[in-house]
Order: sequence, then C-alpha cells, then structure tokens
Amino acid sequence: MGGLIGLESLSPEKRNASACVSLTSLEMANLPNTTQVGLVHCLDTGNGYTKDVIYKPIYDTSYLRTGFMPVVQAHDHSADDDVNGGSLVNIYYANGDKAVLIDYYKLNTSEFRFFGSYSGGSVGFDDSEGNTTYVMMFTGNTTGNNITLQGDGIRLSFAAKMRYDMRFKLSHNNGISVRAGINIDRLDQTVNTTRVQIGQEGCAGHGTSWVIITSNGNSGNRTATQTLLSLTSAVDLYTMKFLPSIEARLYFGGVSQAASPSGATPSSGNSDTDKQWRMGVWTTDPTGKKMWFQGGHQIAKPHSGF
Repeated sequence: MGGLIGLESLSPEKRNASACVSLTSLEMANLPNTTQVGLVHCLDTGNGYTKDVIYKPIYDTSYLRTGFMPVVQAHDHSADDDVNGGSLVNIYYANGDKAVLIDYYKLNTSEFRFFGSYSGGSVGFDDSEGNTTYVMMFTGNTTGNNITLQGDGIRLSFAAKMRYDMRFKLSHNNGISVRAGINIDRLDQTVNTTRVQIGQEGCAGHGTSWVIITSNGNSGNRTATQTLLSLTSAVDLYTMKFLPSIEARLYFGGVSQAASPSGATPSSGNSDTDKQWRMGVWTTDPTGKKMWFQGGHQIAKPHSGF
C-alpha cells in the first residue's frame, strides 16, 4: 500500500479542488465553471451569496460546476437522510424527555382550575369581538375580589432554556393587581419571595406598567424589573424568553421590553405540577376588572421525573 499523498504533491488545480478558499461574492459569481474548488468562504453579502457562509460546489457528470450550495442548508426533516436532517419522528423519539411544547390553542375552561373569591364575577367565553374568542375572567365589583386561572401539568426545569408565548389583555391599568407566569403564586396567596419562578406582574406599587418577576430560589430573592409597557396595551403576544442564570426577557409583539438581572434569574430547580402556568387578576377598588386570555404555548425541558 502506498503512503498518504500530501498537498504539496498535488497540482495547483487539485489543491484548489481540495481546499477551502475565501472569495468575495463577486468573485464567486464570476468564477469560471471549469475552475474546481473545494469549499468557499464568502467574504461579503451580494450577488446571491451571504457573508461568512460556507458554500460547497455542485458539479455535473463532467465536473463542470453548476452552482454553489450552503453547507448548512434549510431542511424540513421529511426524510431520514442527511440532506433533510433526519426524519421528524426520529427527532421527537430521541428528544421526548428533553423538550416539550405545551399548548393552550383550543381554549376550554374545563381544562383549567380557577381559584379566588369572585362573587358577582364570572369565568367564561367572550366572543363579543368578531371572529375572536377569549377565556374571560371578571372579578365582580367587590374590592378584593380576585380570580386565578391555573394550568396544571408537569414539572419544568429551570436548568434549561424556557419560554412562553401568550396572548392576553386587561380592562384597566389602575385599581388592579395582575400576575402571569411559571411557578408563581395565585392572586389569593401570600407571595413567596424565595420560590424559583419567572413571570410578569402589575399592581399599584409598580405604577401602571408591567414588571418582570423572577427568583433564583434563594431566600428573599424575588425581584421586580420595571418595563415601560402599559398594563392596558392592546391584545398582542407576550413572550418570555428565559436563559438559566442569565436573564428572563419580556417581549411584547416581538419587541424586547426589559430583562431580569442575572443575580435574580433562576439557574436550577423546577416548577411544581400545579404551577405549570398561572395568570390572574385582582380588583383593589369597587370597580370590576377583567382579564382576557386568547391562548398560547410554553416550550421547556421537563423535569427528569415529569
């Protein structure tokens, strides 16, 4: 058997065909199709190519180059091969205990539990806005009345990335207390300042805007981070993106509002099964308050024992 062939023994043409070269987008566009290259690192964006993307050449049976293809390309997991990224069922099968999507798309009040004191108030559907259905929570007109929607489920790990995307709105930004999030307290409970949690809150003490609430699990660590987002903003998507020990960042309509400080951001622990998702409203005066929930979802890593 012969020895390995070193690059120094190859012709210049074969070296080009074996190497990764750096070219501008214009040079890539003008490169003769008879010139063979291995991989190409694009130096700028233009002429149909993107800066810092690595491209592989496509050759026909005569070794004439017919184009370039990104090494990392879009794929839809429709087949169990490298080009399509592996079948979707295999991805689910391999990661069923590593990530879950918990949806609240088909709203049904019987799927939730409701807590609090809301004599004269109600829980039900509101479809008074054309082609839109909400679960509506109405406190009634008695000071101190409150309602919390609770989505029971599994334990979610705070040692991994987590997010929620939920659509809801409020009737008022004063005379009200409101809370939504993961592993948070109900409105009719004393606030636990230690339990690991992420969410958002509004009350008189925070003005008329949302704050981000987080706790890393240490005693008294619960922290409120102010945003400038009004409690009565029109219904849109509230998104909380959580990165362990780094931040819990609140978005509204896709726009970042604020983020928790790292010192008050969880890095371990898990939610309780009765705190997978909670949201609720409290009236602090004799005017009834409403909270409308249009649905959404959570993405998280489940606790190893669910």
